[in-house]
Amino acid sequence: MPRAILRSPVNAGFTMIEVIGVLTVLAIIALAVAASVIKRIDQGALTKETADLSAIGDAYTQYILKNKTIPSHTTWAAEVANEMALSTTAVATNSRRYARAFLVDPSLSIGGAGLPYTQTTNGTARPISARVLLVSSLSQELPVSSGVALSSTEFAAIWAAPEGAKPTSATWTSWAGTGGDLQIKKLNLEPLFHQLIMVNRTTAGVGKFSIDNSPVLSLPTGGLGWDAYYIEGTDLGLRDMNADLRTRYLITRSISYVFEPDGWRGSITGGQNAYATSEAFVMDAKEFFDSQWTSGANSGSSQYAVMVAMHGFMSIYTLWANECPHFNRHGQTGSNPTGVPEYDMLNNLGGTSAGLDKYSSDLIQ
Repeated sequence: MPRAILRSPVNAGFTMIEVIGVLTVLAIIALAVAASVIKRIDQGALTKETADLSAIGDAYTQYILKNKTIPSHTTWAAEVANEMALSTTAVATNSRRYARAFLVDPSLSIGGAGLPYTQTTNGTARPISARVLLVSSLSQELPVSSGVALSSTEFAAIWAAPEGAKPTSATWTSWAGTGGDLQIKKLNLEPLFHQLIMVNRTTAGVGKFSIDNSPVLSLPTGGLGWDAYYIEGTDLGLRDMNADLRTRYLITRSISYVFEPDGWRGSITGGQNAYATSEAFVMDAKEFFDSQWTSGANSGSSQYAVMVAMHGFMSIYTLWANECPHFNRHGQTGSNPTGVPEYDMLNNLGGTSAGLDKYSSDLIQ
């Protein structure tokens, strides 16, 4: 009959040690897995908050473009919520239930005032420091909040903070949160504004215009006439002296127009500067000639080739456009109307037997 196998106390103690060892290893693995899971959860929350702030910033911009109004800290969350079809709470707080902060540059000035701003037919002077920030933390409450007045230094520190780092001001260095949990969305509103210049160049009357179907306005005479900034997408109606609509234009860039007896025309300066100076032209030309040559320069596509081609084209075009040598003398009389600058230039170049005649006669017949 087989004998029962008895375990010695030594063997039993060894088994307990093994169990303790296994449990220790399992505990270490569990801690490592838990840390990895927590890190993944935090990273997922951070990625989501980045996307959420980007969507909120886009919605804020779209609201401005649609309504020609820039909300302040008191209404931004409600207006964005309506734009995104969300609750105001979902916009004002993040997934960790911490309040997001809407911060306005203290130097912001639109029409000499801060936010809110609502566009009128008069537009505004060029906006100054039109910047706002959306700030969010996933670890704890922010040390700043919407509506709290910041110093220019404080705002600049937040604006300049690199991704994953805390701003360098005292408010943030003493904050217990980490830069990795901080999300900052920067919104520069200045590019949403475009300059509109309109000049009246007739004494027979004045041109008319309207802004977003407003009552008809008269173009001032003298100087630049009308010089104001409008939010992108503004509807400009250009009208004749009788206020009849001639054309409509959605303002999507800075632009200028000139009203003359026969109607409106666009300025070649594109609204940036109604009267370009020769010095400005020289600087642009120098920058063009000093730029790096193209890889095909040996085939004739150098800056100098462009200059020669442009000069030839503009010379012939000038002669054609002014019907040289029999061109419009703009009301001047006499055989030699020297009051017209084009006369001397074109008569010397394009008249019979003149400078360009023997080269371009076949092109201007």
